[in-house]
Amino acid sequence: MTDIMSAGVEAGAYDARDVGRLTLAPAATVQGISALVASRRITTPQGEALIDDAITLFLARSSTER
Repeated sequence: MTDIMSAGVEAGAYDARDVGRLTLAPAATVQGISALVASRRITTPQGEALIDDAITLFLARSSTER
């Protein structure tokens, strides 16, 4: 995740000061969704859809902050 966010800094999408926070946010999101799937609170397809939604939201936010 750090490599991905660092590449975003190099591309001008993120401020270097935000890499730590921005690395934790998607990682925590993925871990949370994984926990929901593992505990069978949601199905695997629901988890996959949530991951897709999270990626879309993270990318949308980064594009509005440029």
